[in-house]
Amino acid sequence: MSFRFNFNESSDLEDFAHSSDYPCSKEKTPNSELLHSTNTYSQPCQECPIFMTEQSSLLFNSVRYGSNKMHVIYKRNLSDVKIQLAFEDEVAIPSSSSNSLNNADESKVNELTDQLNFSKLSLSGVLDSNTVDSDLIKGIYEGGFKTWECSVDLIDYFSENFKNEGFEHKRILELGCGSSLPSLHILKNTKTTIVHLQDYNEHVINYITIPNVLANICLIPYFSIISQKKDGKAIEDQGETLSLSLDQESLIEIDMDELRGATLFNSLNKTELSNCNAASDLKTTSDVYDNSTQSEYYELSDLEVAKANEIILSQSFDNNHKLDANQTCIKDRTKFFSGSWDSFTKYRTQHEELSSQKYDIILTSETIYDVDSQHSLYKCLVESLAKSSLKSSNGVNNTQSNTDITNKDISLYSNDEPAIYLAAKSVYFGLSGSILTFKKYVESQNDFKVERVWKSNQGIQREILKLTWK
Repeated sequence: MSFRFNFNESSDLEDFAHSSDYPCSKEKTPNSELLHSTNTYSQPCQECPIFMTEQSSLLFNSVRYGSNKMHVIYKRNLSDVKIQLAFEDEVAIPSSSSNSLNNADESKVNELTDQLNFSKLSLSGVLDSNTVDSDLIKGIYEGGFKTWECSVDLIDYFSENFKNEGFEHKRILELGCGSSLPSLHILKNTKTTIVHLQDYNEHVINYITIPNVLANICLIPYFSIISQKKDGKAIEDQGETLSLSLDQESLIEIDMDELRGATLFNSLNKTELSNCNAASDLKTTSDVYDNSTQSEYYELSDLEVAKANEIILSQSFDNNHKLDANQTCIKDRTKFFSGSWDSFTKYRTQHEELSSQKYDIILTSETIYDVDSQHSLYKCLVESLAKSSLKSSNGVNNTQSNTDITNKDISLYSNDEPAIYLAAKSVYFGLSGSILTFKKYVESQNDFKVERVWKSNQGIQREILKLTWK
């Protein structure tokens, strides 16, 4: 089956970081002189293309949130990432470095290779649940593989305080996204919102962020349609039934091979496949898939895999897991970036399509734990946030004053003023950053008003700050 439930997952595979957990910096690392010979946070920025994994299956954990924990988001299971890394013998040199390597001397090549090899070793270390001192490797790994609790605070806050319509026709940026839970909440509940996601580590984007986006927006909804047709049930019923079943489970497995095969089978009657060179093979695929007693295993060709991936990425679904032709597909709604905040800010200024359109909402969580990086974060916020303008939820400029908006409508307009939502622990014990140090820095720059819109009432103190232009 494409989904499997109720795995007996041992506690050592749990990757959710609770409120009592703090990022723990690893100060001593191999080759530290090499890796810290330049600015600590100097990772170059690059855009990471969205892609379908070549893995035959993917594992996801559920995160429940909102009032009575009625909403659910799926995030990739870290044990699954460990398995994928174990099968990958080497880290590919990033495409952004290829041009420089053409003319680089041997020492530079060796230096880059050492960095990449160390990066791979570091990733293996931070994914080892028995290693308690490697939540952070400063300048190398910034905690993106873990799902930190303040990101859950943010989706709780959004689900309980804003109507989904208020996010439509917006451009949203999540900085230090990691598991990207806030962005997933918005993408799942809107049709037109553009979301850009940034994380320091390219590996986090490729192994965690992109799989999470695809699972929640494309894979799980698409499976509900495919299962429906395969079982001969009504599509109108399947979305609700599957959604309820998924909400009740903590771990699911998506069989990517079966999903791709079923995708092709359900697309055989479409004209875009008529010129496919493997038409005869596709027919065989349908015959095998349509015969419930058939035990033959059919392996898709590279062409068929590519075509299936293209179809899945081009489909859009509503909240009930039904195909929605009026909704923009995920590859046109998202962009992914890796690199430091300084390099991301510079990258935006060098690309007109990014610099010409700033963001209506910026989200970030658990990103102020280090005073050394707060200046870069702040500069990125200032350069990326759009200037104030009040728009209605359908994207049309609204000429009403704030006093003209009734209480009934306020939830639709309350998130129209460009704003930054920052979720963090009040104090990060053992680290230099805190809510207080960040607020003082923001106030010293005199660009933003700072308002605390939420505070935890139990456990370790956590807060959500809202920043708006003065």
